[in-house]
Amino acid sequence: MTVSMVGGHFLSFAARVQLIKSVLMAINTYWAMAFVLPKGVIKEIERRWSFLWQGTTGSGYSKVAWARVCTPIEEGGLGIRNLSALNMAMIARKLWEVVRNESRSIWSNGYTTFG
Repeated sequence: MTVSMVGGHFLSFAARVQLIKSVLMAINTYWAMAFVLPKGVIKEIERRWSFLWQGTTGSGYSKVAWARVCTPIEEGGLGIRNLSALNMAMIARKLWEVVRNESRSIWSNGYTTFG
């Protein structure tokens, strides 16, 4: 589902921020938990989030730096998480669970039982 399908250009700025934070970020967080996302994929996802400023996914330049968008709300940003940092944190967490033998996965439990 693309943003143009849900009518991104009809949404207010606050609604577009909420759409990114609740729906689009949740989808990407799901994939970031399981896989190391290539930088090209992350760049493409962030490029598609450009509708935040324009209301469309077309070309144009942003009025706000991406670093500012990814800054927490308490520090004056929009609170949208940096996808590459989130991906690395999720993968590191999963690796830490495997190393500490805390994983809830049936595969890791099976390997530790027979290993």
